Amino acid sequence: MRVHEYMDYAAALKEIGPARLRRRWAHWALDRVDLADLADLADSRIKTLSGGMKRRLSIAQALMGSPELLVLDEPLTSLDAEYRGEITRLITELAASATVVVATHHADELAAVCRRVLVLDGGGLAFDGTPAALASRGANHVWEASVPVNGAVCRAIGPDRYRCVAEHVPAGTPAADPTAGDGYVAVVRFGTR
Repeated sequence: MRVHEYMDYAAALKEIGPARLRRRWAHWALDRVDLADLADLADSRIKTLSGGMKRRLSIAQALMGSPELLVLDEPLTSLDAEYRGEITRLITELAASATVVVATHHADELAAVCRRVLVLDGGGLAFDGTPAALASRGANHVWEASVPVNGAVCRAIGPDRYRCVAEHVPAGTPAADPTAGDGYVAVVRFGTR
């Protein structure tokens, strides 16, 4: 399917008509995700687009018709740093006039712009609260190390620097200030309540 066909189809499913109105909505939505000005995009086959462009296209189709409820699944996946910031700002803007539900593993990026966080784990609600309260769940579970630590969830934060989350900070190691992402790991991995 070509981009213009996909956008027209999505608009028709939302009962937007006639065709000229669907085209206006499509252009508006593509512009919101910075795809409207790309030459020949409308005639491009979706399968030829990059992963980031496909992600932005999926967000654009969701925006058509200005829904009161917007559900986004992993909206930052496949996006480079520039567009991650743009889409995060767009989500914040949309939340001013609509209810926006975002399923994501990028807790730190989106926690900065949301008022409420729900963490689901194993089919149940493991956390319900503010981003700050989620971050606090990581207190005394987070530290930085020069090598990954067995039994901890570690991610590289620089050359020979890792941020680690585990049930207990190793003795003699200073705890780091937790982020919402650290709190998320603590909640789902170690069941901190």
